[in-house]
Amino acid sequence: MTVSIIIPVYNARGYLSRTAGDLLHQSFRGIEVIFVDDGSTDGTGQILDRIAAKDKRVRVLHKENGGTARARNAGMKAASGEYLMFMDDDDRITRSHVQEYASAIKETGADIVIGGYQRVTPDGKVLFTRRLMRGRRQVRSERWGSPSGREGIHDDSAVSPGRISIHDDSAISTGCIGCGKGGTHGPSWLAYISSSPWAKIYRRSFVEACGAHFLEYPYGEDVYFHMGLLAANPRIAYSSSVSYGWVDRKESISNTIHRGMHEEANVFPLLNQVLKVHPQRGEFFRYFMYRHCAYHIYTAGRDAEPEKLKQEIKLCHEWLKRNHLLSVLSPLSPKLEGEILRDRIAVLVIRWMFRLHMESLFAWIYCNGQ
Repeated sequence: MTVSIIIPVYNARGYLSRTAGDLLHQSFRGIEVIFVDDGSTDGTGQILDRIAAKDKRVRVLHKENGGTARARNAGMKAASGEYLMFMDDDDRITRSHVQEYASAIKETGADIVIGGYQRVTPDGKVLFTRRLMRGRRQVRSERWGSPSGREGIHDDSAVSPGRISIHDDSAISTGCIGCGKGGTHGPSWLAYISSSPWAKIYRRSFVEACGAHFLEYPYGEDVYFHMGLLAANPRIAYSSSVSYGWVDRKESISNTIHRGMHEEANVFPLLNQVLKVHPQRGEFFRYFMYRHCAYHIYTAGRDAEPEKLKQEIKLCHEWLKRNHLLSVLSPLSPKLEGEILRDRIAVLVIRWMFRLHMESLFAWIYCNGQ
């Protein structure tokens, strides 16, 4: 079996060697690594070409700058593997990452395998762990290590301050029904927890049959892709793996574009497109959209003026009401398997703010507390 791993890259000169090292030193050898250079201007393209010249498993696509969604779509079109995986250009993966997911999807016959991840700082400190399934108590220590300084080479002896323990097994649990053949149940909440394409593996034939693609929008393109796949009723398996390290960079899009009130952070065109690609209105989908609006309120409120945040809150409430998405599960519901307490509380606060019409007070407290 071959796994195509797609990595959109933009001005990533500072961490390309480390990223390539993580990929090319995987224990699973049947990989096709597709770097999509999204119009980089810092010499990234030349570094990628040199990496590709050293390893025949690497392909490089050079594109004009068009954003992450367009780059990922180009990578999917170029992929030849039986399965697809994704990685961001500044994130980390352990040496067993691809093996865990490849074994899981082969053993279960799933269309998608979904795992957990760790949020880590650039120097390797673990901020939090999101584990979907609890596996056996067999553990192995792995390090989010420092690069060796050589392109495409990962030096396991170069240790960062961060050190983690992860499950040695994938503890696979086959998920809910489907295969696109008229199953009567939708996916569990575990399928909705994270919409990012990384920490997952996809059967390429299923993705192509769905016509799934990333929405070309400044942010949230992954939500559109993931919801389109869930709407097609896939067979899903879940893994206890947390072998993906999502690196928290202050300059990243997820930490910048959402802050404050500006045109690029207009969430509603994206949400409207998600409703089109996922016409079903099951309880988990409704809660996901409600939670997404709650997240938007929190992130847009950073650096915002209280009055502007208050108006944004009202727009979110009106949009949810207009689309019949206000009737949702309680954030404390046991049905929300895998949802961490922090996220439950965050949604609960927004829910009570809506019910008690305390938009002004919330906006004032939140904006002045940043």
